[in-house]
Amino acid sequence: MFPKVTVLMPVYNGDHYLKDAILSILNQTFPDFEFLIFNDGSTDKSEEIIKGFSDPRIKYFKSRDNQGYLVHLNQGLKIAEGEYIVRMDADDLSLPNRLEKQVRFMDERPRLGASGSWAAAIGAKGEIKVATETNSEMLRCKLFFANQLIHPSVIMRTSILRKYGLFYNPAYYYTEDYKMWLDISEYAELSNIPEVLLKCHIHSSQVSRLFYPRQVDNSERIAVQLLSKFKINFSADKVKMHYSLILGGIEFELRDIESWFLELQRANERLGIYSQQAFLSALAEKWSVICFRKIKFLHWLKNSLIGALSIGEKPFFHPKYSFWGALRVVRNYRARKNII
Repeated sequence: MFPKVTVLMPVYNGDHYLKDAILSILNQTFPDFEFLIFNDGSTDKSEEIIKGFSDPRIKYFKSRDNQGYLVHLNQGLKIAEGEYIVRMDADDLSLPNRLEKQVRFMDERPRLGASGSWAAAIGAKGEIKVATETNSEMLRCKLFFANQLIHPSVIMRTSILRKYGLFYNPAYYYTEDYKMWLDISEYAELSNIPEVLLKCHIHSSQVSRLFYPRQVDNSERIAVQLLSKFKINFSADKVKMHYSLILGGIEFELRDIESWFLELQRANERLGIYSQQAFLSALAEKWSVICFRKIKFLHWLKNSLIGALSIGEKPFFHPKYSFWGALRVVRNYRARKNII
């Protein structure tokens, strides 16, 4: 009998949080899983901690040298026996009912290729809720601007990965998860459960902090890949603007971002890459985030109430989209600020 779920976790010098991370999986209310743990050449007490567990669901793999977590993630995708593959990091905690809720969510939605959940980021200021997009259509549009799934919260449908030969692409190290969701979205839907099912520790040794320059380079490559679908002439400056937006940057002038969004809107109307209404909503939400972060509320209000009417079309800052986009920004901001 094959297990319903394969839990996939790489470890490299993770002894500080590792025991609790393993226990959080072994103590799940959903017991039908195999737990693949890959020790990537750790030099601390990680192996001692792993071998301290005798649960038969654990399958332990050890590398003599540090090969990089992506090697082991892809090895896990190849040998996984579960109908679903669940990601887990050695410094995170899965809530006890995580697997139960994620398996039910996927079982009830056969069109999903992968889904994640909300998470609690544990840092110096306590636990802060991280809320991600839950609507599949909106999520696909918002992937155009940024990653929308929290990697260690994700569950993937194994049959989709194998049918289309999908693996983590080593050419996109440190943005490999974002690239994976973009690849899956070509064949299946994505979603998130609007509930915290994972707790993530925020610390200085995470790859997102250590390898930011590599993330910038790969985000630029992803931006080129995304923009090529729109069949428009995009300059190096526009590529730079787009990958800056992917990374959360707001350094560009509002008039240039506005012009760029209108160009994207017209291209999508012509080509039908995304649902037009969802894409306009995604543009409006991103536009609101940028204006609010730049403290340009009056500029946002002027465009929403006056600019849209004078243009004579219904662009992303038309009140129909702009006010809803702003409301979503406020809701997400409040959700992120809530201490759990």
